[in-house]
Amino acid sequence: MARKTVEQMAVNNIETPDGDPEVEQSMEFFLYFPTEWDAYVTKSCLMNLQFDASVHYSESSDNWLCLAKKEIKPTKDRFLELKNFFERLARAKNGNYDGWGTTVVEDEADVA
Repeated sequence: MARKTVEQMAVNNIETPDGDPEVEQSMEFFLYFPTEWDAYVTKSCLMNLQFDASVHYSESSDNWLCLAKKEIKPTKDRFLELKNFFERLARAKNGNYDGWGTTVVEDEADVA
């Protein structure tokens, strides 16, 4: 299945606390860079935009991960804006935007 379709399905299925789409949710965004310097420059940029950001070496990809976290309202329009922003930001430093993640809250009825 194409990545665009998978991302759209994930956005469509996000459930926010109490089922309210206006409630902010903790989201993580993954950007990979070939050099530590590029990852740290990106981290600085993201911190100026009120993201909580950290940099770690990723042995599995042999790249530097810049992990950005922020509480946002998970709407389709907001995800599209962020996706475009992160792709441009990563590309400017020879990096790649590798998507987003969030905590999944399991329904107790489904856990049995």
